[in-house]
Amino acid sequence: MDMFLIGKAADAGALFDTLKIALSEEYNVHLNRHSVVYIDFSRMSRTAAVMRRISGAFPRG
Repeated sequence: MDMFLIGKAADAGALFDTLKIALSEEYNVHLNRHSVVYIDFSRMSRTAAVMRRISGAFPRG
């Protein structure tokens, strides 16, 4: 999947556990308390098409 939203209730640990941020003392305090948008940039051409499709859903400010 090129892009998906991981809600607050989902376990995002699989995305972050191997990163440097996981070593922080506050890591577990913030884990799964914020929504996460996951984008796979290795498939950028397909991801770009998805981003163009959804970009109209957000107001420009």
